[in-house]
Amino acid sequence: MRLRDKVAIVTGGASGQGRAIALLFLREGARVAIADVDTVGMAETVREAKPSAGVGILAVPTDVSDEADVRHLVAKTMDDFGQLDILVNSAGRLGPLGKEAAEQLTLEEWSATLAVNLIGPWLCIKHVVPVMRQRGGGTIINVASTAGLRPFPGAAPYCVSKAGVLVLTKTTALEYVSANVRVNAICPGHIDTPMMEKVIADMEARGRATARKAVHTESNPMKRLGTPEEVARVALFLACDDSSFITGSYVLVDGGHMAG
Repeated sequence: MRLRDKVAIVTGGASGQGRAIALLFLREGARVAIADVDTVGMAETVREAKPSAGVGILAVPTDVSDEADVRHLVAKTMDDFGQLDILVNSAGRLGPLGKEAAEQLTLEEWSATLAVNLIGPWLCIKHVVPVMRQRGGGTIINVASTAGLRPFPGAAPYCVSKAGVLVLTKTTALEYVSANVRVNAICPGHIDTPMMEKVIADMEARGRATARKAVHTESNPMKRLGTPEEVARVALFLACDDSSFITGSYVLVDGGHMAG
């Protein structure tokens, strides 16, 4: 078990990649606090975890864009588990759909997406790092996206927020290296998650009848969607000592999408 005796916070743990990461970390011996605004989804993650883990999983309702919520998340994790070694910033918001260009967006739409996707990871880092520093180190994993490297029309807030996460990753990696806190990112491509279903539905609503086929079989050289579990295995690598000489980097999990 590569995470035995470790404690992790995984935001966005109610579904998709966050759920898969939390469940894998539990199987690898960690105790895990999952955070999300979706309490029903978190309850399902806990139900899935219990048969295989039987150990520590804690569900903490959290809006990562609310500093009081983030402060409570860290305090609750420390109260229940007594330590904190790993943070995975997986909570994300797709942003407004159905808008063709940036000029059509409202300030509220921009703010809502950046609040979750960019301010949220910063807030979690802000409140986790002092705890990690006292413990002698830790690992932070930010879930970005290939959209932060290769943006696409109609999703400016999402693409900008994910690009920001990559710069945040590099900046904080440099700032906290002396505290023995490593900071890295994952850039998933097209992954089979509820968020991807929303993208497909939006494409179909715009009149693209072949949207599902395009996303599932034509979006990368491997001609398939990735799975949340494939993202989780990369998160495990970055969370454990196998990646001990890696900080300020990102890993593509995209089926070769960015290779072309």
